[in-house]
Amino acid sequence: MRKTTAAVMAALILALAGCGEKKQPESVPEPDNTPAIENVQDSADDSTGETTSSGGTTAEITTAAEEKATASAEESTKAPGSQEDSQASGELTDQEILETAESLYRSACETEWSFTVGSPFALDTANYVENGMGWRFYLVTEEGIGSMDDVYREYHKIFAEEYADHLDELFLEENGRVYCLNGARGSDIFYSRSEIVDIREKTEGRVVMTVTDLYDGTDLGEEPYSVDRDFVIVDSGDGWRVAEFTLPY
Repeated sequence: MRKTTAAVMAALILALAGCGEKKQPESVPEPDNTPAIENVQDSADDSTGETTSSGGTTAEITTAAEEKATASAEESTKAPGSQEDSQASGELTDQEILETAESLYRSACETEWSFTVGSPFALDTANYVENGMGWRFYLVTEEGIGSMDDVYREYHKIFAEEYADHLDELFLEENGRVYCLNGARGSDIFYSRSEIVDIREKTEGRVVMTVTDLYDGTDLGEEPYSVDRDFVIVDSGDGWRVAEFTLPY
């Protein structure tokens, strides 16, 4: 009986000792509290140097595309007659020559009219000098126009050096200033339009064409009529210029 009691007591003591032990908590992974935007940025950073099938990294190809687009935009804004790296006539198709010629013809009409009828520059009509025939030439006040060289510089943005102009009859340079005749006349009201009808000659850096100027004929009381004239453009080295031309109105 005593042995049985002792065994029971030993079992109780062992049970109580087991209940008193603290269990260690299982290891739980800590949550990733990194903001989502940082994870996205990390992914973008990893892809920046990715090599594409065409060679080079994505960043390099994007930069090259942007540079090409910028160059194309700059090329499209160049003015007629002053293109950089202009192609020689032998390298251009007839269609490309006609497109260039049509643009230059319009510019030639506008430039010739502004320089020979009225003035392309601002004037002070209260300040003038007279030539030997008593014609008044008015002071040019346009900024950057202080000599005949400046006048020719502007004129030759469209016309070639070989073009036969008459600017020395319309402008005077005296006392370090430039004066303009500022002559005026009406345009030919019977003029209708002009058409470049053919390319007669195409050599290296020079193209000879025929321009047909059309008139309604009412000045003569007859049917409409036309006049054929030469129109020549040349490659000046920094763009195409007009070498032969007649203002049609």
